[in-house]
Amino acid sequence: MYIGKDYWKVILMLGDGFLASGNKKLAYFDFNGNKRWDVDIYNIAHGLAVYKGYVYVPISYWDTGALTILRLSDGGEVKTIDFDENVNVVQVCSHYLALGTTHSVYLYDISDPTNPKELWKFDEVATSCRGGCFGTVSIAFSPGCRYLVSADPDDHKIHLLDVATGKQVLEKKFEDKVWSVAWWGKFERVLGTIWWMDRIAVGLDNGKVYVFKVEGDEPQTTILIATRGTGTNVQGTPLPSYFSSVLAPYEKLRSVYDTLSKASATTVGIAALKKYFQSNMGFMVSLAQFGDLLQRMAALLTEAEQLLQKSENILNTKSDFNSIYTAMNYLQRAKVDLALINNTLKQLDEIVNELKLNKPTEAMSCGLAWNTVENIMKAKSVNEMYMFLSKVGGDLNKVVKTVISCTIEKVLKNYSTFRSELVKDVARLSIKWNKLNAMLTLVMKIATG
Repeated sequence: MYIGKDYWKVILMLGDGFLASGNKKLAYFDFNGNKRWDVDIYNIAHGLAVYKGYVYVPISYWDTGALTILRLSDGGEVKTIDFDENVNVVQVCSHYLALGTTHSVYLYDISDPTNPKELWKFDEVATSCRGGCFGTVSIAFSPGCRYLVSADPDDHKIHLLDVATGKQVLEKKFEDKVWSVAWWGKFERVLGTIWWMDRIAVGLDNGKVYVFKVEGDEPQTTILIATRGTGTNVQGTPLPSYFSSVLAPYEKLRSVYDTLSKASATTVGIAALKKYFQSNMGFMVSLAQFGDLLQRMAALLTEAEQLLQKSENILNTKSDFNSIYTAMNYLQRAKVDLALINNTLKQLDEIVNELKLNKPTEAMSCGLAWNTVENIMKAKSVNEMYMFLSKVGGDLNKVVKTVISCTIEKVLKNYSTFRSELVKDVARLSIKWNKLNAMLTLVMKIATG
């Protein structure tokens, strides 16, 4: 598709379209390249982020910058926060917003999306530069949002920071400018596959990409050094079984919407379905956010389970101080995971309550509504489409609203069952943590006399 010369710089993929920008414009497109809105914003930097229906735009002037917050629904400006240095990049993980500037990394709490609250600021970026600095140009969160890693091309470094405290866990220097960082942690929706969460990729100016295996808090082992055009695949591990079925109804709805988005509007039926699905975009966004939170929950549960098992293995087989310290480190990280799990659960409950209160009314049976949508998508003539519509009173908007309402209802029903299983798993892990912590306390008491 061709979207124009004004949108060459940054692309951010969303569930039902994408944001694209150049230096002077930002626009929201569907997957057919149709523009939903555009706004004039000058000096847009390299990264965009979206959270709860708001877009966070980094602005970079010569020696000043800003963070501008827009509504995703229409591109309207909500707030601008000014800085006395360039703002290069933003990233979101859960309710955290990380922001990179010329000499700093900031972390904000965006539980209230339009009023970011600064939690901490890390100032040791581009320390060797005295003018014309690049600063923090790339940021990536770890799965579960416990750490973030930033690229510092001026000092040829990456900085690994603890999200909870803002303390630097690791600083690693390279032979050339560091332009990009990424942290593995993505996993396939519904299919039950989670990718390794302990890999960091670092891209350099000389064309090399380093991939590190993270052990404890630090990237210890270089598992790949790649030049341009090469890469690696990473195997997966299974998720808890009950995750796979929770979003199945939404996946069906999303599949229909994706098909409509990719189809050319050659028939009245396809065009009308697109129109009514897009007019109910808010529900699609809420369901997508719900799915993202479930994915994060799965990552946290899996990691907490692994950390507790590692700690238990050490305490059952080792007695030296280094091993005890490692076990303590694993327990501390598992405790953070459990806290993040509880926080994510609260966010899930908020979205569930919002969907319960605002979901559209079902105007007909779910089966009839779904059959009508599927038949209209396959209709080969106006007469055939009219025949299907006449069975539901000719109101296609009510059909689409019913399909969305039925999907929400099924997702919420699945979540109710899922939540009880999840609470049991969290309780089990918490009990295990308390048991191991008591064991560690006793071992430390014996070891220190």
